[in-house]
Amino acid sequence: LSRRIVTQGDSSMFRLFALLAATVPLAALVAPVQAIHTPAHASDSWQVVFESEPNNDNGAADPLAMGDEMHAAIGVAGDVDCFRFVAVANQEVLFETHPGDIGWTIMGIFSDDGTQLAVDGLHGDHPYSRIQFVFPSDGTYFVKVAHFAFDGTGTYILAAGAPGVVPLSSTSLGRVKSRFAD
Repeated sequence: LSRRIVTQGDSSMFRLFALLAATVPLAALVAPVQAIHTPAHASDSWQVVFESEPNNDNGAADPLAMGDEMHAAIGVAGDVDCFRFVAVANQEVLFETHPGDIGWTIMGIFSDDGTQLAVDGLHGDHPYSRIQFVFPSDGTYFVKVAHFAFDGTGTYILAAGAPGVVPLSSTSLGRVKSRFAD
């Protein structure tokens, strides 16, 4: 899991890579450039996180926290990505999927015992999902995302934030602070 802290409006371009073996040349492992733009609804900071695979069930779920922008992909038709979210009673969170190249998404929130608490697959006139949810009790919950028809693949972004956050003005003056962490 790779994390990067960015502030609202920050744009970054970088390459993601992993060393598979000492004998493989680094040039062969460099991935395409990944463009990142922090969402307008971010408050003072937003954390960019990259999904790990496999994360298809609760036992393998990637952690997702308030302020995370999870860059993820449905790699094969029928894939369901699962993210673990720890909430407190009466905490209100806005979960949204954002553009990638997946097309339509479907997203659900599930309790630790597998009970479906909320679902959204057709939000207004755009192909991405949006759920604003008030958690009923302290605990671990799961957010699951898939291609709407379960037959497509592609990338998407899953954001978890506070509803009603007023974005910083595009004319605000200030510094962009960022740091990399494991």
